[in-house]
Amino acid sequence: MLLLLVTLSCSAVCAGGRRAGKCKAVVAEQATKETHSSQFLYAFYAARNSLALGEYDKGMALLLYCKQLEPQDAATLQSLGYLWQGLQQTETALDYYRRAWELEPGAYWANYSAMLYSLENYATAATVLEKAAELNPKDTEPLEALQTIYVQTDELKKALQVQDKIEALEGITAYNTMERYRLHVLSGQPKKAVQAVERYLQDNPDDLRYRVFMGDVYLQSGKTEEALAIYFNELEQNPQNPYALFSLGDYCIQNEDYERAADYVTRGILSEELSWSEKIQNLTKRYQKLLSSMQKEEEILLQLVEDFPLEDTPYRLLTEYYERTGNHKASEGVMQTRLELQPEKEELWEQALDIYLADTTSTNEEISKIIRGGYALDTTSMHWRYWMCRMLQVEQQYDSMIHIGEASMELTGDLRYKLGICILLGDMYMFWEDTDNTFRMYEAALQIDPQNIYVLNNYAYSLATHGGDLKKAERMSQKTIEQEPNNATYLDTYAWIMYLQGQNVLAKFYIEKAKYNMSEQESEEIEEHYEVIVGNGE
Repeated sequence: MLLLLVTLSCSAVCAGGRRAGKCKAVVAEQATKETHSSQFLYAFYAARNSLALGEYDKGMALLLYCKQLEPQDAATLQSLGYLWQGLQQTETALDYYRRAWELEPGAYWANYSAMLYSLENYATAATVLEKAAELNPKDTEPLEALQTIYVQTDELKKALQVQDKIEALEGITAYNTMERYRLHVLSGQPKKAVQAVERYLQDNPDDLRYRVFMGDVYLQSGKTEEALAIYFNELEQNPQNPYALFSLGDYCIQNEDYERAADYVTRGILSEELSWSEKIQNLTKRYQKLLSSMQKEEEILLQLVEDFPLEDTPYRLLTEYYERTGNHKASEGVMQTRLELQPEKEELWEQALDIYLADTTSTNEEISKIIRGGYALDTTSMHWRYWMCRMLQVEQQYDSMIHIGEASMELTGDLRYKLGICILLGDMYMFWEDTDNTFRMYEAALQIDPQNIYVLNNYAYSLATHGGDLKKAERMSQKTIEQEPNNATYLDTYAWIMYLQGQNVLAKFYIEKAKYNMSEQESEEIEEHYEVIVGNGE
């Protein structure tokens, strides 16, 4: 509609004579440009959508078309660079990044400089970042990246100058203080490093972390007495300061005084001054070193659960603790709470199933409840369909088992569990002497895993005992004894197939080998075959 209105307007103004013809040419040119622009925009956003959906080939093709339409479009060149980088075509990616940056240096500097840095081309990367900082004077991101390069190239004076610019934009924050402290230490200026912390504390006297940090500074420089004085003085003023407690805990760990370290860390974690995430972070940070001496580990985790009853992380750590210590029942109790809090979270049902299966005292009713809960969340999941089939088999609900198992054959999903369903159904049909369905399920299993020796053995034995193709049975059975030459069950199957084909010498050899390797559980059927084969041979 817009293009039509423009055409009418131009025709009215330029009506008559030669000028009208010239105006029509102008309108046609404008229309062509607008069409060209529309095509480009459509292709560009279609490319972005394709990439977001993981359709990288399609996205690449659309971007190359965009490049053909607009060779100097920086966004297109940048996107192509990203794709080529993903394909590990470093030189091509770098060239596209460079061209995008040259067109718009204030916008497309990040990927280009990062790749240059990874290639150790620090000088060019610094040039790119210096230009980016100049064009984006209120953005600290290019400054921070530039500072990293200066530290890498040991240009610490320049790094400190960049730090000045960052602080001019952001102020003297705790993070910036730590960066300045680090740079002064690297520059061999310990006094200036300490002064940076003192300057921050003058403006932020209530910052518990940095009141303790001065002690950490002294400890690192070998001034142990001064450091401990700061820690203990801080605890006199604020017994709940977790950072003082953690620093003392770390000091005790370094000196292998784990009992006292555990006490300090415990008090620090239980401090009301920390958020739950900080508690978890600090507990995890010092966990491994203190496991052997932290008799209060369970107490700490239970306290965290009590303090943060709606957060999953404390429950997860408590579950892991109980599993690690072999307390399955306690672990199962915690998992029940987690499932009540987040019943829609399928991975929790999977974790719960693993925990109950690991507990040899778990009842079928308990396991069934978990399986049904997980299956209710996703009835299409091959994982849950497999476990439903196993559960229904145990409960002798065979019709329901067949219904779920057979329907699974039409679904896609994790082939490991689909294989398991094929085997479950194949074994069940074999037990019922339903030959056709037995063969069908074992064929489906071998389509997924052609070398599965369990299936090869059962399929071969079914063929042999139900008048099937003995040559096919022989080929499959031979594969099993090649992989497990001392497996009595597989040897027995092969011996029986040889016997049915009239190869009595081979049959006798393999049945004797089977008898030699058999367990008590396998003995009855092997003994029966032995009597038939050896008796016939004699």
